[in-house]
Amino acid sequence: MKYQETPARTYKRAFAYLIDLIFVNLTVVLPFEKIIRVSTSPIDLVNTSLSGSLTVAILIILVFTILYFTIFEFIFKQTPGKAIMHITVQSLHKELTFWQALIRNLPKCSTLLVIIDSLYLLKKTHERFFDKIAHTKVIESQ
Repeated sequence: MKYQETPARTYKRAFAYLIDLIFVNLTVVLPFEKIIRVSTSPIDLVNTSLSGSLTVAILIILVFTILYFTIFEFIFKQTPGKAIMHITVQSLHKELTFWQALIRNLPKCSTLLVIIDSLYLLKKTHERFFDKIAHTKVIESQ
């Protein structure tokens, strides 16, 4: 696969992320739907066993969500959403490492971090803050 060194357009990155969120919701969140639905009632949250189940479910969802993005990017250099949008993650060094993929995906454990990280895209560099930390970039692929 030949890469252009053109930074991925922001709208492509956003659509890729939305597509990936659909995959994550179907594969990671959906199995815990019953626990989440039952445990979100304020009365049920007083019940320690239900709130404990909800905490465990949330932690599992967070771990598997980060692993979804990290493993796809480490192995294939793109998630299914990025593949559909024809964009690829690339290391600024030789080869993308697992740790680079993990670091660039850490903000996905918090909506607030995703928003703050994504606002960095508005700079002229067209990169997220955690891309900068991980020494990665997202580029257009052919």
